[in-house]
Amino acid sequence: MTIGITPSLTSSYTDCLLICLSVLLQEKMPFCGPKCSLCCTIVSIWGIVQLVLMGVFFYTHSVALAEDLTLKEHYDDLNEFYKDVNASYEQVI
Repeated sequence: MTIGITPSLTSSYTDCLLICLSVLLQEKMPFCGPKCSLCCTIVSIWGIVQLVLMGVFFYTHSVALAEDLTLKEHYDDLNEFYKDVNASYEQVI
């Protein structure tokens, strides 16, 4: 004998869930006010923009991010320097 959920139990469960959600939404217990909410939204958007820009700069091997690469202090050969810089950028990507 198998025990399963009948459609009537499923629909009553979803109805109960919808009623509970509507009651919670009607009570309007905000976590933060509209000003704080707007501030958090703006900071979140700026974080996404900043991460996208840093990804683009690493992808294009920007010179401004060269300080973040792991390189030796002194190079005798320019080709060795270029090879290490490209390898460091590829490691980040």
